[in-house]
Amino acid sequence: MSFGHAVVVAPSESIGGSAFTFFCHFTKWLSATGVPLFFVISGFCIHLSSARTAAFKGAARFEFVAFWRRRLWRLYPTYFVVLCASMGLVVVMLLTGSGEEIVRSYPEPRARWIAWDFAAHATMLHGLHPFFDQAGGNPPFWTLAREEYLYLLYPVILLLRPRLRWSVVAIVMAALTIAIGLVAQRTADGGWRMILTTSAPALWIQWYLGSVAADAYCGTVRLPRVFTMVWLVPFWIALAYLAPFSTIWIGLAYFTLVNVCVAREARGGWIDSGGLGMVGWLGALGVYSYSLYLVNDPVHNVLLAASRRLGDATSVTPFIIRALLFTIASVVVARVLFLAVERRCLVPWNRESSPRSRRAAAGSQGASSEHIAEM
Repeated sequence: MSFGHAVVVAPSESIGGSAFTFFCHFTKWLSATGVPLFFVISGFCIHLSSARTAAFKGAARFEFVAFWRRRLWRLYPTYFVVLCASMGLVVVMLLTGSGEEIVRSYPEPRARWIAWDFAAHATMLHGLHPFFDQAGGNPPFWTLAREEYLYLLYPVILLLRPRLRWSVVAIVMAALTIAIGLVAQRTADGGWRMILTTSAPALWIQWYLGSVAADAYCGTVRLPRVFTMVWLVPFWIALAYLAPFSTIWIGLAYFTLVNVCVAREARGGWIDSGGLGMVGWLGALGVYSYSLYLVNDPVHNVLLAASRRLGDATSVTPFIIRALLFTIASVVVARVLFLAVERRCLVPWNRESSPRSRRAAAGSQGASSEHIAEM
């Protein structure tokens, strides 16, 4: 996906022949399908705890405030740091007269619109307006807004789960996706059409399928065998590429892939001795994949601007080499961001684990130790 972003940021139509142009277009499209994969995996991971509870203890009460506190602590600090950096780059562009393509997209008065853009992203409301949705100095931020909106819909899934078969709910959500797409085509244009077709209700089917995969993993639902056959994954992907309503087909592709992967994990099929093989490498990279996703676009934009001072790539080889270098640079920056910020958010937040409480506890333990030593 990072390599796909590196291909996206620079035009490639005039570099190679038709085969290379197709390769670039397909790479861009395939990298964009990383978003549905993210939603399916998110639905799986978020629902897994509830699925396990349902499998072994029966239904449990959903604690809305605790749920949101955990999710915000896990996602928001890293997001906010990157938002400040991305918007900082926009401000620098405004003050220096560089980055015309980005700065020019803001209406006049630009400084006020940039401030509103920052406020919309800081409050995660940017997904409700077509201009702010793709702005923030980092267009991939739109997916973070949808993720938050899908969290708001999660209690509805928990409410429907014991009352309706999973297949019935999935069909209803697929119909909702189709209905929203048809309405968008007939009544909306430009940015508002994208807002509708990528809205949380339109993408809900993907997140829901991820939660169904968690239920299947825990044994609370039985899936038709068709959704556990790995050879059908490329079929669903091809259907998503060629047929309308790709949201549904690509969701089924990654739903099937997740089912295959977790089934293999349950059989011990992903054991990687010493973590030295491909599984260990991907696992290590996956730990900071969130940071990698957040920094891809700004890192690539900065490096593209710097590389253009040396001249644009005019043939296939320099283009591919530049894309690979952009990808490597994104991984390095993401690793730094993970170590500096995201790693601190991996520990669940609660009152007892807040920094102030930990310092107070450490002080109390220190005082108690000194008292014991004096005795």
